[in-house]
Amino acid sequence: MNSRYTFMKPGSVTDEDGSAFPDPLTLNYNNFVASETLTPIELTEVGIQYFWREVGLIYGTPELDDVVLTLNGIPHINFLDDEDIILVPSQNDIINSYRIR
Repeated sequence: MNSRYTFMKPGSVTDEDGSAFPDPLTLNYNNFVASETLTPIELTEVGIQYFWREVGLIYGTPELDDVVLTLNGIPHINFLDDEDIILVPSQNDIINSYRIR
C-alpha cells in the first residue's frame, strides 16, 4: 500500500535499531504531473475534520492526505473552510510523479 512515506528517501536520523526515518524534505512536490482528470470535491465541516477519511474513501488509504493538501497549496487542514473545493489527483499520478528514481 502506498503512502507519502513510500516516496520519501531515508533521512540521516535513525531510531534505536538503526532504521532511518523517512525525510519529508526529499519529497519534491514540483515533480507532480497530472495525466488524468483531477477530481474536485467540496468539503463540509465534517469532511474537513475527518479529511483523512475522505482521502481514504478515494484512495483506499488515508495516508495520502498530506500529499493532496500540499498539491492544493494548503499547508494544514486548519486552513480549510466549509464549502472549499479541492482537487484530488489520481493515485496513479501521485505514484508516477513521486516514485523514487
